[in-house]
Amino acid sequence: MRRLWKLVLVARPCLATEMKATVDRLAIAAVLFSAAAIVLVVAVALWSVRDLVAVGDRVTEVRRVKSSLESLRFAAMGLESSQQSYVITGNAEELSSMRSGAAVMRTELATLAKHRRDLPILASEYEALAQTVSAFVAAERKLAELRRDQGFNAAQARILRQDDAASIQYELLTIIYRMMAEANKKLDQLELEQTKVSSGVQTWLVVLVSAAALVLVVLTMALKRMSLTQRRAQEKLSYQAAHDSLTGLHNRQAVIDHLSERLNNAETERAFGGFAIMLIDLDGFKSVNDLHGHDAGDEVLRQASSRMQRLLRDSDFLARLGGDEFLVVIPQVSDQETASLVGNKLIDGLSAPYPLAGGVTAPAISASIGVSFFPAHGSDREGLMRAADTAMYAAKHQGRSRLSFAPVSA
Repeated sequence: MRRLWKLVLVARPCLATEMKATVDRLAIAAVLFSAAAIVLVVAVALWSVRDLVAVGDRVTEVRRVKSSLESLRFAAMGLESSQQSYVITGNAEELSSMRSGAAVMRTELATLAKHRRDLPILASEYEALAQTVSAFVAAERKLAELRRDQGFNAAQARILRQDDAASIQYELLTIIYRMMAEANKKLDQLELEQTKVSSGVQTWLVVLVSAAALVLVVLTMALKRMSLTQRRAQEKLSYQAAHDSLTGLHNRQAVIDHLSERLNNAETERAFGGFAIMLIDLDGFKSVNDLHGHDAGDEVLRQASSRMQRLLRDSDFLARLGGDEFLVVIPQVSDQETASLVGNKLIDGLSAPYPLAGGVTAPAISASIGVSFFPAHGSDREGLMRAADTAMYAAKHQGRSRLSFAPVSA
């Protein structure tokens, strides 16, 4: 027994040393395993992120093509709208808007030319698109020249005969919508591909999560942030496309979409009493820019926008068409009495003084308002807008700071 105890005492340091060595080996193995796992996670992550970045680049390219197509569509509609306004009013400022719209269309066409390879349909139909754009711009210019040289009646007669500009615009928009549909389809495919790649990344990370938890967390957060950033950027682009950058109100394109949606549900609108369109122009606004500069003019436009928002209901649609011209759509209103109450309230609110920086006050500003009703003044957007515009200019000619209604055709 004593001999056995001696053996234990002799073996005890050896056992401790062996145990320590085993623990050290296990620790080193764990460290090496963790390091290898982390390296593998990093390698897999980098490989997957590379694929994600590649797909993301393709998504960005297709979105750039889609954005150019949308800008081309907006410019075409704006050019057509400016042409209509010029035909109606003969205002030379609309010619400047037409030239600006044509310049935008040429610019976007040049941008699309650089990205033909990003979308197959764009590569195959670009020449047809370019020729249609050129034909449309030329047709719009000819119609404007006809209005300038021979007057309103000649231009209107050309429009009533289904002029070339209208048919070419239809062809142009058809091509653009077809390309946008392909772009949306391509984006859906790429987003599915992004989802598959992301799913692969998550699978690898779950397998190696016990040894590389920190890497997993970092990569997951990075992927979520990337997705959130893309979503926010897309939401921002969508907001900017439909809102005025100065006032935050809806813009001209949003007006087109809003009225088109209402008129597409014309029977429902009639059942609920129709709606009123008010075109509002600020009288005396030019003197603000002349006396105090454009910054003061921008401040007046912001104040005017805020006043109108406070005076209108949440269900009313308020937009800035450009310059000092605004539009209001009032649902379920088709009688002059109700419209007069709303219009006079706006006139009173917009006629109050406008305080500016430095303790100065803007020159006196008032509002001229033209009103048209659906369905009394038409069942299409152009006719309703034209009727409201005519009434607005009648209000100006009657002395400004007043409201005028479009006449109802016999």
